[in-house]
Amino acid sequence: MELSYAEPVPLFPIQRVWALCLNFCGLLRSFIHAAFVNLVGRTPSPPSYFRLLRKRLELLGPTFIKLGQMLASRDDILPHELTEEFKELLNRLPEVPFSEISMRIEESLGAPIEELFEEFSEKPLGSASIGQVHFAKTKEGDSVVVKVIKPGVREVVLADIKLLRMIGWILQLIIPRLSPKTLIDEFCMMIVREVDLRNEANHVDMFQENFSEYPHIRFPKIYHAYSSRNILCMECFEGTTPYESTELSQEERSQIVEYGVEALVKMFFEDGFFHADLHAGNLMILEDRSLGFIDMGMVGFFDETSKKLLLHLFYSISQEDFDSSVRCMMKLAKTSSRSDLEGFRRKIHHILRYSANKSITHQILEIVHEALKFRVFFPTELSLMIKALMTFEAVGKTLSPTLDMSLVAKKYVQRIFMKQYNPVTLGMKLLNSVPFLFDCEEGVAEPASSLKGTILFSASLLSSVLLFSTGSHPVIWVGLAVFGLVQLYRRH
Repeated sequence: MELSYAEPVPLFPIQRVWALCLNFCGLLRSFIHAAFVNLVGRTPSPPSYFRLLRKRLELLGPTFIKLGQMLASRDDILPHELTEEFKELLNRLPEVPFSEISMRIEESLGAPIEELFEEFSEKPLGSASIGQVHFAKTKEGDSVVVKVIKPGVREVVLADIKLLRMIGWILQLIIPRLSPKTLIDEFCMMIVREVDLRNEANHVDMFQENFSEYPHIRFPKIYHAYSSRNILCMECFEGTTPYESTELSQEERSQIVEYGVEALVKMFFEDGFFHADLHAGNLMILEDRSLGFIDMGMVGFFDETSKKLLLHLFYSISQEDFDSSVRCMMKLAKTSSRSDLEGFRRKIHHILRYSANKSITHQILEIVHEALKFRVFFPTELSLMIKALMTFEAVGKTLSPTLDMSLVAKKYVQRIFMKQYNPVTLGMKLLNSVPFLFDCEEGVAEPASSLKGTILFSASLLSSVLLFSTGSHPVIWVGLAVFGLVQLYRRH
């Protein structure tokens, strides 16, 4: 019998605990049955039990559906067959009656729908585990999409994450090498942000700011006056998904793929802020042939160190600099005293050397898959990044099968690399840091002042020579040289 998430799940913790126990006991019974069948000489089909686990998650409601969807990207810690099954988790769920949706909108925005919108479609465009989406028109005549958090969902999620954290604590005692507590804590933070639509509005605003100089890469305008914690009103893009774009010329298809690669490379390596739920349904080819991104509820972040390491990693692999690539992967990894670091280094070398014909994304994915064997782990953000790149790679092959995605990505990675590490940029960064390098208080002697002066003199002199050789304005390289001499004088 097919199972589906159709009825509201109970809100009280004791009821949720009971529901969890019933579902996981049913799952345990299935695995015991499988073991018995193996003993009598028949081999069951493992995917059938993975399918059962997926259906159990669907029965448990929105939190566990989202958990399964996130785990679908963790091929590094779960069997490939299981992650493939999790990719089939329900993405279209039963609709909430319009009477409840309209009541929620009116309560959140403080006015009847008729006063807020000129037109509002009662039939939803989509209904997912957390929200429901409707088409509408503002009083000014703008076509918009209105996303509404389903009634009761936030309460269910907040109750569920308490249980999940308890489960994570127990699993940490049983299988510490997989770091389940860290994984569940990351998920809980992510889903709590997702049930507050003000966060998604902020995400979209940030993307628009980051891509303000890229008119060919679009994000929907947010109508903040019609948005709240439970409601998100945004521009309705006119266009088609990549798989529906049959009228594009080959040149236009190749251009769209280039736009997507450019956007992703900038998100990952320049901004450190990226779309973490990328799939073909969240990409739109607009009427002016620009590329639009939608559904920014789930995003990922890279800190400055991780961002630079990833940029170096991609650049090193593209240049077939295996030693630098290994160093970057090891710095990104999470290790412990039980990790086989030397074995993992050799494995990375082997993968990079003998899979040069594969894309950079596939090479990194293979390394991440092998990491668990050496008790090495990588942050969730890296898995989300790989998933996004793999997804767009599949979209790119559909749009332009002959286009070499690796060459396109290499071009934009090198562009960002040169932008961040050209002598002018380095010189300006050094000049900007000058106020913080001088002693802030008179009469305070620093123990490392001598070493600091030597380092500053060397860095200033090197930067000055580089700037001079590239034809930079004399004010910059002369200023750096003078600054270096001052530091050398202060040292003595």
